[in-house]
Amino acid sequence: MLGQLFRHWTYQLFAPGALLRERYDSFRRLLEDDKRCLELITALEEIRYGQVQADWAKLESLLRALTWSVGSLARHLVAMNPGQYMDLEPSLRDLLARLEPLARLPTPYAGPPYVLPLEQVVGARDQAGGKAWHLGRVLVDVGLPVPQGFVVTTSAFFAFLEHNDLAPRLDELLSRVRLDEPERLDALCAEMQDMVLGGALPPAVEQALSEAVAGLTAGGAAPRLAVRSSAVGEDASEIACGGDDSGVSFAGQYESELGVVPADVRQAWLRVLASKYAPRAVAYRVRYGLADREAPMAVLVLAMVQSKSSGVVYSLDPVAEGRRERIGIYAVPGLGERLVGGSSVPDMFYLSRTDNPVLLKSVAQRRVQEGVPGRSTAVLDLPSIKTLADWAMVLERIFGCPQDVEWCQDDEGEMYVIQSRPLQAASAFGERAQPQADEGGRAQAADFAESAEEFAEGLAKGHAVLFRGGLMAAGGVALGRVHLLRDDEPLRSVPGGTVLVCGTLSPDLVSLLGRVKAVVAERGSRASHFASVAREFGLPVLVGAVGARTMLRPGQAVTVDAESRVIYEGSVEGLREAAQSRAPRRSSPMARRLEAIMPLVSPLALTDPQSPRFTPRFCSSLHDIVRFCHEKGVAEMFSLVDRGGRGLARAKRLRTGVPMDFYVLDLHGGTRAKASGKAEIGPSDLASRPMLALWQGLTHQDVVWAKGLKHLDWEAFDQVSAGVGVLGSKELASYAVLSDDYLHAMVRFGYHFAVVDALCCEREDANYVAFRFKGGGADFEHRLLRLAFIAEVLQRAGFVSTSRSDLLDARYSRQDEQKCLQRLTLLGIILGQTRLMDMAMTGQTQVEAMVEEFWKRYGTDMNAL
Repeated sequence: MLGQLFRHWTYQLFAPGALLRERYDSFRRLLEDDKRCLELITALEEIRYGQVQADWAKLESLLRALTWSVGSLARHLVAMNPGQYMDLEPSLRDLLARLEPLARLPTPYAGPPYVLPLEQVVGARDQAGGKAWHLGRVLVDVGLPVPQGFVVTTSAFFAFLEHNDLAPRLDELLSRVRLDEPERLDALCAEMQDMVLGGALPPAVEQALSEAVAGLTAGGAAPRLAVRSSAVGEDASEIACGGDDSGVSFAGQYESELGVVPADVRQAWLRVLASKYAPRAVAYRVRYGLADREAPMAVLVLAMVQSKSSGVVYSLDPVAEGRRERIGIYAVPGLGERLVGGSSVPDMFYLSRTDNPVLLKSVAQRRVQEGVPGRSTAVLDLPSIKTLADWAMVLERIFGCPQDVEWCQDDEGEMYVIQSRPLQAASAFGERAQPQADEGGRAQAADFAESAEEFAEGLAKGHAVLFRGGLMAAGGVALGRVHLLRDDEPLRSVPGGTVLVCGTLSPDLVSLLGRVKAVVAERGSRASHFASVAREFGLPVLVGAVGARTMLRPGQAVTVDAESRVIYEGSVEGLREAAQSRAPRRSSPMARRLEAIMPLVSPLALTDPQSPRFTPRFCSSLHDIVRFCHEKGVAEMFSLVDRGGRGLARAKRLRTGVPMDFYVLDLHGGTRAKASGKAEIGPSDLASRPMLALWQGLTHQDVVWAKGLKHLDWEAFDQVSAGVGVLGSKELASYAVLSDDYLHAMVRFGYHFAVVDALCCEREDANYVAFRFKGGGADFEHRLLRLAFIAEVLQRAGFVSTSRSDLLDARYSRQDEQKCLQRLTLLGIILGQTRLMDMAMTGQTQVEAMVEEFWKRYGTDMNAL
């Protein structure tokens, strides 16, 4: 600061012209920084209020750019007048010191252990990830059978990123992610996955992984392995267990590798890591407001079970008929991937939620038993069914909330738990009438005389039923137009706001969350990954809707009532309210951080530049700093040159027919090339658009300049020479400092003094016309009448003005270039026609009449000026 002050004072004394140019250059850079700051604040606000869904890396990038730009903005203002803004830097430094810890995420741990046996993960949840931690508890705390295995920890993931210097490169790509640009998301994710797949394992991680695989497969005990994702946050939906967090499950978002031979575990681990950056996984994480490092990838390695059957069991079936609570078991032959992937129709078994569960209902698919033609067999026998039901209730008690349990059964009939996670469930009745309970907690049966179907049909009376059937996978009601998805059609081509009708449910449909209103699938399972995620988001989904693609037409307006399993023609207004009762907006880590960060970024407390509080001391946000710097930057330009004209030594005389001494100093592009080298220039040499507009007003045909009378600053002449001085002196003349789109003019004639400062460029947000007028010569009362005339005309032209005694300040800002140029021409006419106006004014009534006449002539059609 001392260096800046010394340099500034030196230039002020010995090179005022250079100082003037430096101030102008600083001002232009200040305007660029101002624009950039406002754009960055807007981008942050769009994310905060949900208008744009972006990764946390984007937030970090925006905040870094904003803090740098605000610092640059402040530096340019200080450079314009170093001694005036000594307290700006401390205020900014204080704001940034408060902001920085709020925007900083903890540094991840990348040290050992890199591998943990399954028996040791219970106390290391952040190291093991959600899936492995739950399975470890099933083994240790409950004692149920699980396959042998180990987990490659999250610190191994961070060590891998650090070893390959991937974190900053991934963050740069993630900062460019926008969920409303699916094609770009695909390309960015492909690049990120390639980075991971091309990475080298840190030696310590590779050694730990090799030793763990060797121990698991010793003696040929596990010739094939399952390599499964276990990211932090995966299967960890605390909200499903009654918590108030932003519960996420990541169901089906990451890859699992089955049947992996021991020699390929290393590459399988890399492929699972890379699946963290698949488009659907990135989109899912971004929607839940998690930063990339908040969902690090651990990988669970299990010995494969030769499955005779497999499936899922819900301790509380999420799609129970009516309001009856029950256990739901879904089973398929062989591996369960066909079930959770949505491609296989399972056997279904429903049991009571009691200490000794009772089978209530079973729906077995007809499957021909191998070697016995013409016969069918169920996937599970009754003892196995009851065992699964018992396990489900035990796990619900242990984990404290309903569970979604994956299981398998080997050829010997032994059963294993391979996953248990909190259940993402939605009420079958959604937000419709809820049961009222009496003092004993019993629902009033009379309140539910109607079934859900009867209730819906009553509201939809008069609307044709286009389709009835299928199964509700996720409840809710949605209105939209049909889009029939071809089997080979890319998901990115699906229009927003539609009802998607497709062949089967795929986990990839997650990428359409937030874009489609409902999904209707001809095949699939209520136990699929996509159905689970759809319930989290409150997206209505029908499955098993055979024939829907034939019965519904593209573009047809429909109402989907997933709870009643009916699709109506048109928009059912009676169900519109239910359609809007989506899952409540949940808090998220990003949302909570933004709630702390944004009060230091976007609120604007400095609204009145005339207030005594308009100082750096009262800047409570970065937006306040931006506002202060812009306003003061313009004010500094308004006082660009002192009244004595210091810095104009190299100005050129403007030779015109107007009896006025006028000097012009070109900063950059303000005069044409032909004016170079001339001591005097004419109006035809001017290139500055603001100057030409003002000059057009000063020389308007209606402005009459008295011949033979030199118009200069007579008040200054009286003061400096007692009436005997050189009339051509620059100290008495008018002047303009200009560039191609900037003008600073001090216009002096008689006892009047006016300053015009204007920027007229393509950037509407930067444009302004500032005007100051002080008129003398007449008595004070007449001077005030003239000031009232000017103020009223400018107000009609859109200026905001303030008056103090006989001094008027007015400003017109943030308008397009053409409008600003028109106002400059209007100012020129006002200056030319009001020179002697005060002499003829008699009162306020006359002022009002003159304003009307003037505005009628010049203001009603400023395009004609």
